[in-house]
Amino acid sequence: MKKTMILVMTICLIFSGTLLWAAGGQAGGGASGQVTIEMTQWWQPEMPAGSFEKVISDFEARNPNIRVNTINLPYSQVLEQLTVGGATGTLSDVYGMNPPWLRDFIRQGIIEPLDEYIARDNYDMSQLATTLEIEGNHWMFPVSIFLTAVYYNVDHFRAVGLTGTPATREEFVEYARRLTVPARNQYGWVIPLGLANPNGSQHEVLNWAWAGGHRALRDGRPNVDNPGVASAVAHIQTLYRDGLVVPGAFTKVEQEKIEDFSSGRTSMLISSNAHINLLRQRNPNLNFDIFRLPSPAGFTGRPAVSISAWWISMFQRGRNKDAAWQLVKHFLDVDQNSHMASNANSFPGNRNSRPDFVTADDLFAKFYEIFQTSELLNEFNGLPNAPGLQRAFVEELHALLENRQDVNATLRNTQARWQRVFAEAGL
Repeated sequence: MKKTMILVMTICLIFSGTLLWAAGGQAGGGASGQVTIEMTQWWQPEMPAGSFEKVISDFEARNPNIRVNTINLPYSQVLEQLTVGGATGTLSDVYGMNPPWLRDFIRQGIIEPLDEYIARDNYDMSQLATTLEIEGNHWMFPVSIFLTAVYYNVDHFRAVGLTGTPATREEFVEYARRLTVPARNQYGWVIPLGLANPNGSQHEVLNWAWAGGHRALRDGRPNVDNPGVASAVAHIQTLYRDGLVVPGAFTKVEQEKIEDFSSGRTSMLISSNAHINLLRQRNPNLNFDIFRLPSPAGFTGRPAVSISAWWISMFQRGRNKDAAWQLVKHFLDVDQNSHMASNANSFPGNRNSRPDFVTADDLFAKFYEIFQTSELLNEFNGLPNAPGLQRAFVEELHALLENRQDVNATLRNTQARWQRVFAEAGL
């Protein structure tokens, strides 16, 4: 009897210890039930001191059983950190995401699909300003959104008698003609088509198609060689052929176009709201304003506008997924998202949020009106090897602008190259 009692007690102790070990491993916390999660992002270094930290401290105050450790990196280091962490299984529970990384992260099992959490909490997806669904799942939410418009030099406009802004694509060309004065090293527009960072294919080329209601994809697959994209590319060809753009487009990158505008070398510039304060710092005497990227004459639909964004996601193999999900939702809370947008000079991922600057700064207010009245679009989001797709398009544009092929051949070649990228990705 005594031996039996000892055996039962031993089994109970072992079983209890196993449960405690399992609970501790699952929760990642101690006996108090508190858990610690980690977040990696590049946002904190790009915001005013203390503003990102406030979002985290507010979360911890609302969730006293969860502590958040943050890894704050420059953007240039984030992808490497996430790739290494994903491969070794040591990735942060929550991380800032850039959509061009998405396909690889899905394939590698790095990123957690969010639809189960959305359904469980009956989370209202309609409150998000934009969403991205790939392979039937949502993988990330937008926290801060940056969109494009046309900046223009007010003094240049006045000097040639232009009192308004171009309302159509055709008027944009005519304005560029009047503003181009090569003898003064002044041109109507600037387009960066350098291959080092070929995102000019997005903001400066396809953006014109999107503003006219056209797309480069159909059902998520390449559809570049269509009349809508062709008309946008022909528009670029006209501006370039007629000498209305700053010379050196084939090697120019985004930073250089900012310098061209701040120095007065170009009168018009397509760029993000993130560059308002940068331009003010570069040239405090620069008198500039913005307008919406024009659509073709006769277009009456809702225009789309090119965006980039800070997205948030979760690690598929994270140990504290429920806590991670709570942090994801926290960043999209109306008040927290307003705070993020206000301090990142961005627009909110939650439609119900409102940044402070829209009532204090006329230029941000104009951007906010575009934000509210446009479809927010970036067709490269979630595509396989998005930088490779952009580079292929820009290389074909080089051939067009050097008169080595026409618009139709440019788009046929781009279509074929995009299809090869999709095939290599198994899509």
